[in-house]
Amino acid sequence: MKVTRLIIMACMALSMSFVACSGEDGEQGVPGKDGTACWDSSGDGINDASEDINGDGKWDALDCLGAKGEDGTGENGADGINCWDTNGDGDNQDSEDINGDGEFNGLDCQGTDGANGDIGNDGEDGIDCWDLNRNGIGDLPQENQEGNEAEVYSEDINGDGVVDALDCRGEQGEQGEQGEQGNANVIRYDKDISTIDFDGDDWYSFQFNLVNELGIAEQDLANYDFLFYLITATGQAYATPGVVWINGHRITRVYYNVTGNDIGQGEVRFYNFDGSDYANTPLGHFTTFRILAIENSTVINKNANAGDDVMAQLKAAGVDPSDYHAVMAYFGLE
Repeated sequence: MKVTRLIIMACMALSMSFVACSGEDGEQGVPGKDGTACWDSSGDGINDASEDINGDGKWDALDCLGAKGEDGTGENGADGINCWDTNGDGDNQDSEDINGDGEFNGLDCQGTDGANGDIGNDGEDGIDCWDLNRNGIGDLPQENQEGNEAEVYSEDINGDGVVDALDCRGEQGEQGEQGEQGNANVIRYDKDISTIDFDGDDWYSFQFNLVNELGIAEQDLANYDFLFYLITATGQAYATPGVVWINGHRITRVYYNVTGNDIGQGEVRFYNFDGSDYANTPLGHFTTFRILAIENSTVINKNANAGDDVMAQLKAAGVDPSDYHAVMAYFGLE
């Protein structure tokens, strides 16, 4: 027991002597030199042109890459399963043609459409077409003040006192070209008579031909009724036969053949008002002889209750055959 205590005390004394003898830490040593860069093959610390291995003008770790190794010799793996091959057997079954287009491809792999999303909020109202300054207000012109020479601003383009869609209309375009005659069962033919002269400077008759000039076959003439009009240089139209004014009243008569020789050949003659004799007519007084050839079915279709006579049909429809403009409007020619 006594020996043990002596040993312990001796150890304690020895440790105290070690503590009492320890000194302070020494100073930091001088850092060592940087290591050699991986691309510095000569080890001289200088970037030599030959050490820019990839030729990019830089000396960095990319110049330390080794040469590409040889391709491996392993075999390619097996092809994967096509997305439409739902049973994984590598065959194309009809049941795997999901979209039914007769082909097997990625279009058969599309899932079903998802549910519709929620309806979004209404967008803001657009700018009204008349709102030229986009301030949301229909600007009407202010009353002019005396001495105010400033331009009066207004969005009431048509000046009706209201700002609305009517103010958004552009200017009217130019008149288009007149279309072709629209009624296929009514033929309008104009014969130029402005230069016809049978008796010096005056004339009392002229001829026409319904077959040659209108192109109606002889056998079809019976299917047509005809209206005739004389039109002056000033645009006045006179029904013929009828009364015309040529420095006084004259009467006109129309003749044309429907049977026998010269079918379709016709003539217009001018007579004194009392019918006593022919009446000469000044050259150029009438410029146009207008013929309306009306197929019987056209008028019958317009008024099925009337007979098959054109004159009766027009009268039944309230149209005066001597009123040129009313007749033209009735057949859609004016």
